[in-house]
Amino acid sequence: MSDFWDPHGSVQRALWIGGAQWSGKTTVAELIVRKYGLTVYHYDYHDARGHQDLRIARRVALGEPVEDPTPDHV
Repeated sequence: MSDFWDPHGSVQRALWIGGAQWSGKTTVAELIVRKYGLTVYHYDYHDARGHQDLRIARRVALGEPVEDPTPDHV
């Protein structure tokens, strides 16, 4: 019996791919998805979105512009 609630039984069928930056995790995930017709969820997007929310909140608190600087400015 499992110690956590998994109403769809999907956690037992999940594959988590971990590794360092630029190690090819996304590439491997895309290859597996194409070969086996699976669904892929990119955690990077959700993690980055949370960081962006924190950056925006900090800028608002400091009275700075919310928009990111242009590539030319950077």
